[in-house]
Amino acid sequence: MAEAETIFYKNIHREKDIDLEPIKRIVQNPIFSSSQQIQFIQVDLEKIVFELEALKAFRG
Repeated sequence: MAEAETIFYKNIHREKDIDLEPIKRIVQNPIFSSSQQIQFIQVDLEKIVFELEALKAFRG
């Protein structure tokens, strides 16, 4: 996660607004309900999106 934050902070200054909606739609794809292992991946991806949204909000 620390590496993702570093990348995010380095790139956030280049972009005025990072749109996370396409990622949110992908994470809601029904394929993620096909098995329990894939559901764990979905939960992890949702956590990452949540953290990115928090970082985006922190940036103001």
